Order: sequence, then structure tokens, then C-alpha cells
Amino acid sequence: MNTFKNKGFTLVEILIVVGVIAALALALVVLINPMKMTGSALDTKKKSELSRFKKALEEYYNDTGCYPRPNQICYPGIDNGSPVSGTVCFMCGKEANSPQLTGYLDTLPCDPQHPTKKYQYQVNDASNCPKWFKVFTDLNINNDLDSIRTGCGNGGCGGTSLYGYDYGEGSLNIVLPVSHNFVCHTFSNTCDVCGRTVEACQQQSTCREIYGNLSLCCNQFPKPVGCP
Repeated sequence: MNTFKNKGFTLVEILIVVGVIAALALALVVLINPMKMTGSALDTKKKSELSRFKKALEEYYNDTGCYPRPNQICYPGIDNGSPVSGTVCFMCGKEANSPQLTGYLDTLPCDPQHPTKKYQYQVNDASNCPKWFKVFTDLNINNDLDSIRTGCGNGGCGGTSLYGYDYGEGSLNIVLPVSHNFVCHTFSNTCDVCGRTVEACQQQSTCREIYGNLSLCCNQFPKPVGCP
């Protein structure tokens, strides 16, 4: 008489199978969208750097009663003029002629994608005693949760209405300037003003992408219909 003995998987065998499946899934994600993973890692670094920068500037303010002027933060040159005199400029501690904020930061932050993407610094007073500051960055991942939380999603932030930045930090006594003219890039390849907020655009079923202003939307390829 033949007998049949059922034998289940052991715990070790199950763990091995789960591990193999997880490894294959991770490898598939990396192969399918390596650019997204790289962009996400860069964005994480940018947000972390700007958070540390903000803490350093708050310490500076507590000691001096002012935030650093642009010529204490931004490098002189073609991007910013020489010397830096405006209230909005770019910073990068890796530039050879970059100033240093000795005692507060070993090196001023520099966008990891500089000079393609740059950290923008803004204060209310370039020559005397700035009482607030803002700093912005351009992220790689659209609709990043932190970006949406700050109101900067889809390029909605930037110093003196220079929109196009997706994330920012600022002094404790201000709020970030957020665009109130978001634009919907429609499936029919037009750029339509859809409302004062990102949420207003999201409610439109015709939206393919959302941008902080008309120029950002019109900069797409192929150029949307009706754009100058």
C-alpha cells in the first residue's frame, strides 16, 4: 500500500523565497526607473542641507540680531554680480570665491546639481540688517510631499515672484511666497490658468501637469498651443 506524506515549507524556506522575491522586485524598480530613484536621493539631500542652513542662520540671528547679507552668503560673479548687491542671489560653498559663514557652518551649502540647479537666497535688506531670509531649491520629483506641504509644489515658490522653485526654508518670522497663478498643462497641449492653488488645478480632469506660472508651462516641449 502506497502512502503519501504531506510536507509543508519550513520557515527558513519561506524566508528565503520572500527574500528572493524582494530582491527581484528591488532590482526591477531600479531597472525601470533609475532616474526617479536618483532624483529622489538628490532631493532628500537638498532638503536636509537647507534645514541645516536654516538652523545655522537662526543661530547667527540670535547672536547678531540680523540675518546674513547676500554678500555674506552668495558668491560674486556672472550669476550674482560683483559685488553682490541685490536682495536675491545664488549660493554655493564649492565656488572658489564663495564667502564663508565662519563659526556657524564649515561650508555654505551648494546644490548637488550646481550649476544646473542652484540654491536661491533672499533677504529683505541687502546692505544693512536683514530681518528675514528665504532660501529655495528646484527639486527633481514633481509633487514631492514636502513640496506640496510648503505650498511650493510644481514650481510655486521663488524670491521676488521669481517662481520655479519647488521647496524652500525661511526664517521663523515669515511665510514662503507662494504663487497664486497656477497653470494647468492640459492633455490637449495648452496652458490654461486654473486657479489660485494647486488644488484648484487638481480638480480639473483636463490637467496633465501643474506649474507655478505660465512661463514654466510654456517652456515644455513641444511648445504648448497659444504660448508666445
